[in-house]
Amino acid sequence: MVGFMIGAFALGTSESVVAGILPQISAGTGVAVAGVGSLVLAYAATVTVLGPLVTVALSRWSTRRTLLALLVWYAAANVLAASAPTFEVLFVARVLAGLAHTTILVRFSLTAIHLARPGREASSMGMVLVGLTAASVLGVPAGIVLTDLASWRAPFLLIAALALLALVVVMLRLPALPAPARSRLRGELGWMRRPGVLVGIGMSVLCAGASMLVMTYVAPLLTGFSGLDPALLPAVLLLYGVGGVVGNLLGARLADRDLARALTWSSAALAVTLAALWSVAALPWAAVAVLAAGVAYFATITPISALVARESAGPASDVALAVNSSAFNLGIAGAAGAGGLILGAGAPASALPAAALLPALAALALVLAYRRLSSPERSLPAASPAIKD
Repeated sequence: MVGFMIGAFALGTSESVVAGILPQISAGTGVAVAGVGSLVLAYAATVTVLGPLVTVALSRWSTRRTLLALLVWYAAANVLAASAPTFEVLFVARVLAGLAHTTILVRFSLTAIHLARPGREASSMGMVLVGLTAASVLGVPAGIVLTDLASWRAPFLLIAALALLALVVVMLRLPALPAPARSRLRGELGWMRRPGVLVGIGMSVLCAGASMLVMTYVAPLLTGFSGLDPALLPAVLLLYGVGGVVGNLLGARLADRDLARALTWSSAALAVTLAALWSVAALPWAAVAVLAAGVAYFATITPISALVARESAGPASDVALAVNSSAFNLGIAGAAGAGGLILGAGAPASALPAAALLPALAALALVLAYRRLSSPERSLPAASPAIKD
C-alpha cells in the first residue's frame, strides 16, 4: 500500500505542479504564460481522452508487468521534461506522462481492493486516493520551493524519483495474484449496461464540476469579493488540501460501513456546504465554507469510485474505473469553462457557488433515485476478477 500511495502522490504532484510554476517555466522557455498554460491542458486532455484507451490496450497485461512498464515510462517522461531543450519537447513530455496516468491509478486502486481485508475494500482504495490528494498539500508546495531554490526543471526530477521509488516498493511487496482471462470486446463493455456504473460516472462529473466551479476561481471569490486578506490565501489553500485528505479518509470509512449512505451523505454535504458558501460569500469568513465544501467534495470521491468498482466487478472493471477517472476530469474542465463564462458575462463571484449548487443537487438526486431502484448496500467484492498477477 505504501508503494501505491507514493505512486499516487507522484501522479498528483505531476498533474498539479505546473500550474504553480507557470511564470518560471515562461521565463525559462521564453514562451508567454498563456502559452505555457497549454502544458496543463495537454496533460489533462491526454488523461481524459487517451487514458481509458491505454487501459484497454494493456488490459491483458499482468498488474506487475503493467506497473513496471508504466512507472518506468512515467519516470522517463518526467526526466525528458526536466531536460527539455525547447518548449515543444516539454509539451511532448507532458503528453507522454499523461498517457500513463490513468492506467497506473486504476491498477493501484484495483490491486488495493484485492489485497484489502473483507469489509475494508473502500478504505484500502481510499488510501491510494489519499496519496493523490496529499500532493496538493505537500507535493505542489515542494515543487514550488524546488523551483525557487533551483529551477523549474527540479520538480520534474522529483516526480521521476518518486515514480521510481514507488516502482521499487511495489515490485518488492506486490504478492502473486490470480490472472483470469479477459472476455471478448462485447463482454469488456458490459459494464456500460449496468445502472450503478453509469450513476457513479455521472456523479463523478457532477460532483467534480460542482466543487471545481468554486475552486478554479477561489482567489477572485475570496480576495476580490469576500474581502479576505490576499496574504491569507496560501494558508486557506493549504487547509483546503488538508481538508481533502480528511474528506477522503472519512468518505472511505463511511463507504466501508454503508456504501449507499456514504454516497448520499457526502453528496448532500456537498450541496449543503455550497449553499452555505453562497449565503456568506460576501463575508471574509466565506473561507470557512470553502474549506467545508472541500471536505465534503473529497468525501464523495472514494464512495463513487467504490460504487463503480463494485458494479463493474469483472474482467473490465479496470476500463470502467478509467472512464470514471476521465469523468472527474471532464467535470473539472467543464467547471473551468462554465466559471469563465459566468464571470465573463459580468456576474459577481458570488454567482459561482450558486451555479455550483445545481450539479451538486443533481448528484444528490441521482444517488437518491438509484437507491430507490436498487440495493447498493452490499459491500465491494473482496477480490476483483480484474486483478492479474
